[in-house]
Amino acid sequence: MDLADKLRSRGKALEDDYFAREERAFIEAIREKRQNGELDNWHRDDDSLGEK
Repeated sequence: MDLADKLRSRGKALEDDYFAREERAFIEAIREKRQNGELDNWHRDDDSLGEK
């Protein structure tokens, strides 16, 4: 494995780590909102969209 391959591999590992952390934070935020009852009625019906 030459230097370019090592750098690409390290870059990919850093990118994977970044997105894994972001995804965990997003999932935790969703869990908190669900526990606080903020996601109980997350869907919208036609009336809430102004379509009658």
